[in-house]
Amino acid sequence: MKFSEYPLPGYHQVKKKYVSAYEASVQRSTTKLCSVVNDGADYRGGGNQSDWDNTYRSVLGRPATSISRTNFRAYARKRKPSTKEWNCMTYDIQKDIYWLFAVEYATLNSQKAYNAAKDNNGYAQGGLGDGVTTLDSGKWNTFNGYYPFIPCGYTDELGNGTGEKEYTMPTEYDTSSKKVKVCRYRGIENPFGHIWQWTDGINIQIQSAAAGGLSKVFVTDDPEKFNDSNYTGYSHVGNEARTEAYVKSVIFGEGGEIIPDVVGGGSTTYFCDYHYTNIPSSGEVLRGVLFGGCANSSANAGLAYARSSSAPSSATAHFGSRLCFIPTPA
Repeated sequence: MKFSEYPLPGYHQVKKKYVSAYEASVQRSTTKLCSVVNDGADYRGGGNQSDWDNTYRSVLGRPATSISRTNFRAYARKRKPSTKEWNCMTYDIQKDIYWLFAVEYATLNSQKAYNAAKDNNGYAQGGLGDGVTTLDSGKWNTFNGYYPFIPCGYTDELGNGTGEKEYTMPTEYDTSSKKVKVCRYRGIENPFGHIWQWTDGINIQIQSAAAGGLSKVFVTDDPEKFNDSNYTGYSHVGNEARTEAYVKSVIFGEGGEIIPDVVGGGSTTYFCDYHYTNIPSSGEVLRGVLFGGCANSSANAGLAYARSSSAPSSATAHFGSRLCFIPTPA
């Protein structure tokens, strides 16, 4: 993978786009998608549980979850209904972030231990650390039912830089004062881990064995074509792996696709992240893709951890997204 500041033969333009520093919030009074640091009730995160305010479970100031991809898109578009410029997190942006990281750190393993020092040649080394991925599933469920707990802006002291900051879980999670490291990559807080991120602009047609036995990956970078019901205007870029395991290779192709086509890697080999999917027993289904993993994903997590097991209508306690802005071409 190479980048150039200038158009060169064989290179593809990376279009201008913006991604929020924080996992997305929702202004509850308007249901507009936001990227804010705000502890007020109008920006209450999680599933908007007002009875949790002033308790250890409080979701004030946390990102919003329990929202489908369909609604994340709709809430983002409310920021300017006359255009399709405002969006939730997109597959295209996830892909850009992954390859920017891989080139900068010369590794495919985003969970390598964080190292603030440069090597002798002045290049970045290490990775972004574990991220918020090391919770025990049962304890997290008992603590707050898999809802988010890291406040938006927790790593703001790092600015647009890269690093990590320790967060101590409340004793209600574990009396041993469990600690996690909140990572930030070039100003993007929790680029993986904590909660899953819904991505738009990618629909996967997963067929049963009898219906064809393929998982066809369709993508578009045109927000006008984003939808949850078909593949019209999308490009078929390859076929997704059909089994759950660590990623050995990705489709790549002309667009640098990061959806796995072969599994059989490990947590520190090949792409170092996991792949999760499921196959219908009959017919075919349209699935969206979540990226990054969540607070109990452990070594499975990372910038390339893709999960294609959920319909775009799925909304759970640990499904979130981000706010993105994609300018309309002049």
